[in-house]
Amino acid sequence: MKKILVTLIPLLVILVFLVSWFFGNRHQQLIEAVRDGDFQEVQELSTQMPLFILNAYHKHPGMGSKSLYGDTALHISIKNSRVKIMKFLIGKGIDIEALTADYRTPLQLAAERGLLEGVELLLEHGAEFDKSGSASESKTALFLASENLHPEVVKRLLTAGADSQAKDYTGQTPKEAAAKRQLLYDENSTAVRFGQVRNQDEFNDWVAQRRFAVITLLDQAM
Repeated sequence: MKKILVTLIPLLVILVFLVSWFFGNRHQQLIEAVRDGDFQEVQELSTQMPLFILNAYHKHPGMGSKSLYGDTALHISIKNSRVKIMKFLIGKGIDIEALTADYRTPLQLAAERGLLEGVELLLEHGAEFDKSGSASESKTALFLASENLHPEVVKRLLTAGADSQAKDYTGQTPKEAAAKRQLLYDENSTAVRFGQVRNQDEFNDWVAQRRFAVITLLDQAM
């Protein structure tokens, strides 16, 4: 029996290594496909992928080995506005409450970026909307949407029942965060790229309108 174990243990170690390497390689390919928006490749790679691999974290260079988290494929789909891929991954059972390295849930990420379709998709699948992330920030999805002046997302979260008075670690409310928020004109910003604004003055007006819309929605929710 002892001789059998001595023979089997090295073989098992090699087998585990090969399986880990195989799925690790496929997961890296999945992350790249999600980032590139290659829906067909995402489908093919995830078809034979166990759920625990699908939920694995991808750590960015420089993140450090001590970090417990990174980005799952779902986080990366949100960061790159890949809503179709988001929907597919959620349908495959990926964790919709997984945290990023800075303790953001997928819903918080989508709200922070103003990704309304992503927010709606996550809410439809039961994402918790009043989670506040890390203790160093304590910002809910609604707080992040308000702070970044995304009125459409603010409205959707309020409709879902989000707490309009949930404060961050400084004691600041979503309304106060929206009132103080200053956005800098950037020629690469979404508003400029999609022709919503053409210069600094139009950008300032656009920001003021969004701030007013967010504050109005929050006032109505009180």
